Amino acid sequence: MLSLLFVNIVIYVIFFVGLWKNWRRPVVKATTLRDAFELLESSIHKAFPDLPEGFTWGEAISRARGLELKKIDWYELERELRKYESQRYGGQVVTKFSIREILKLVMYLPRGSRFGSRSKIKSYQ
Repeated sequence: MLSLLFVNIVIYVIFFVGLWKNWRRPVVKATTLRDAFELLESSIHKAFPDLPEGFTWGEAISRARGLELKKIDWYELERELRKYESQRYGGQVVTKFSIREILKLVMYLPRGSRFGSRSKIKSYQ
């Protein structure tokens, strides 16, 4: 009887830990390329508070690459970055885009200044 109670407690602890972890993970919603990059900019400010005001996307992506996040397709992310820059600064209309990798980066970037000093700066030019 006591072992059944112990198993029950373990199951409930695992369940509540899973709920707590999901509750802490923010829900990221964006429908346009612009919305996705606004979320990314906000996340980059939180993850790397030492980036200067007016940073370039190249600096930000370089800093994020330094975190060595394995789940991000960096090629896809940079392709979408070029589309966004051509839309925003070149005036081109982008009709076909994918914000999946951008939102994945938003989700996996650390949230807070305690991670800023750990990031490695790499140049990928």
